[in-house]
Amino acid sequence: MRSEDRVPAILRDPIVWGNLLLRAMLFALAAGAWHWHSGDSGHYLLSAEQVCRGEWGGEPIRVPLYAWYLCLSSFGAVARGAGELGGSGVVLPLLGQTLLLFACGIVLYRRFGRAIAACWLFDPVLLVYGSFVMTDAFFAVFVLAMALTVSRALEARALPRIRARTLYFFGAALGAAILTRPVGIPLGVLSAAVLGILALRGRFKAREIAVTALIVAALLAPRLYWNQTRHGRPFIAEQGSDWIKTVAGAVEYHGTGLTFHEAEEKWMREHPARPVAEAYASIFARFPAWAWLTSKGMARVLVGHVNVEWTYLFTGRTVLGPGWFKVGEGGEGSPVSGVWLVPWLFGIALVAGYYAWLYLRAARSALPALKMDRGFAAFAAWSLLSAAFLAFAPQVFGDARFRAPIVPIVLVLWGAALEHIRKARI
Repeated sequence: MRSEDRVPAILRDPIVWGNLLLRAMLFALAAGAWHWHSGDSGHYLLSAEQVCRGEWGGEPIRVPLYAWYLCLSSFGAVARGAGELGGSGVVLPLLGQTLLLFACGIVLYRRFGRAIAACWLFDPVLLVYGSFVMTDAFFAVFVLAMALTVSRALEARALPRIRARTLYFFGAALGAAILTRPVGIPLGVLSAAVLGILALRGRFKAREIAVTALIVAALLAPRLYWNQTRHGRPFIAEQGSDWIKTVAGAVEYHGTGLTFHEAEEKWMREHPARPVAEAYASIFARFPAWAWLTSKGMARVLVGHVNVEWTYLFTGRTVLGPGWFKVGEGGEGSPVSGVWLVPWLFGIALVAGYYAWLYLRAARSALPALKMDRGFAAFAAWSLLSAAFLAFAPQVFGDARFRAPIVPIVLVLWGAALEHIRKARI
């Protein structure tokens, strides 16, 4: 036997080693040049500093799991100045973050093969946000775990013990996802509805569903306890509660020349009581504007570019596209103009084409698999509903980074479809 035959194919694959090298280069760039802060990075670091100083439940507006990670993986260094841009306390968290994404690629390689693993490993959103102090990559990892476990639990040939165990892992991944981002809550409600219907049809036992729910509740209990004892009521995060009011401001003042941030502040000033009913009234009063802005937001989620993030990672400068890409939505940074429009447009076309191909490829594999296994059909329903919800949730504020949790759902759907097609041919 030749020596190379004794080495697993995964360890001889240039895609694997090439991706690891690429991640090392991006990590060195982000950590060495301090180009690791984007969007809400400062907020997450401040929350992590609070955790390191004893406020273990974190701030009420955001869920705490990422702050816990930043505090623990930096060995408390974020409490000693990493909140200031340029601090060194984020080096270990960033390294752990990108290695976690790489490990997930290896998991996909072992289960589904080279092509699907490569789509994860070289995904432009996951690559760039693996180098930022942001929750997007972490949330994508937990959604990947949800997709992998629920797909296995729904297999028609799954043994009862394996089915129950994978469902419990699904509950753990769901609880972690909720603690990473509040949007995990409605995603969990959607999943509960799908699993509940399957339980009524005899696909799962009531005990299995109950244990899964208890696992989710146990993971959320510390956060609920913290907010009850510190803030007088049990809740996961305040961030989601005012979201519809932010949307209302953007819709009500659309076309007035105000940026989204200015529109939000103006709406809050003019609606001091700020009941949710008023927010919905504002949206329905200008429903065509909401529909137009939301359709643009969903398009940016599904196929939008990440030129801004990649430009910042390499240059440390925030460079925005021309106004005709995001009219009236504002943003800080210098606009692209002149000859630099050429690479900018190329980036948009390249990324949009890649994701259109990815969705089409997954759909072409899923359609024949739907006829082979009712379990796969149920998983496909969960996948499509979850992906559609995640694309819609940001509404008018949709951006490419919100695609991060959609990618693993699409990849697992594609991989599971190929599994069922291969089994049918045997």
